Amino acid sequence: MSDLTLRNVPDDIRRRLEAQAARNHTSPDREALRVLDRVLDRERPIINPLTDALTGRGDVAIEPPTLARLDALHERQRAEGVWLTPDFIDVAIDQGRP
Repeated sequence: MSDLTLRNVPDDIRRRLEAQAARNHTSPDREALRVLDRVLDRERPIINPLTDALTGRGDVAIEPPTLARLDALHERQRAEGVWLTPDFIDVAIDQGRP
């Protein structure tokens, strides 16, 4: 693996990255890699890694029908060109949407 240095990062972007990293319980470096990975590889489903992460946690139980519904939702959104991003989900949560 190689290193990458970003210079002249605006303070606002740095603060937002650090805040998002804190929400995701990770370092700013790992969060930046996650964000870059998602942006650079738009074909990778966003919902599936989310459900994989949730089902890997011992305190969350997701039933197979729910996973199937999430997969179907993702396919519909991908067909329509709609992407559920972490920022979109954060805004929805902040607005009180279930």
